[in-house]
Amino acid sequence: MGAKPATFDFLGFTHICERGRRGAFRVGVRTAKKRLKRSLHAIAEWCKEHRHDPIEEQQRTLNAKLQGHYQYYGRSSNFPNLARFYRAACRIWRQWLSRRTRGTPLPWDKYNRLLQRFPLAQPRITHTWASLRSS
Repeated sequence: MGAKPATFDFLGFTHICERGRRGAFRVGVRTAKKRLKRSLHAIAEWCKEHRHDPIEEQQRTLNAKLQGHYQYYGRSSNFPNLARFYRAACRIWRQWLSRRTRGTPLPWDKYNRLLQRFPLAQPRITHTWASLRSS
């Protein structure tokens, strides 16, 4: 038995060795930390610039950004990072909505009601292992 191969970054993914559900070796992917950080920074900058836009427009644009992220990074072994990206985007949006006025920050219960009315796109897998196999 040889040593476990090292991880490496390629095309925005960190490729790692992992075991499948049946115990077989497979190459798994995670969103590269630099790409995740860069994407969240871009969302934060956009929210900062557009915090005074109507909520409906903000939600529509944020959903487009989230869905684009899910389309590229939506691999089955990467779901934890998709969920992390979604939660961070929700926190960022709340942070910049809280800064629309000089009053108190937007409470979480009020923000959760706002999310029920204007939901953000949930993370989803767009590329399964079966769809990646060549015929």
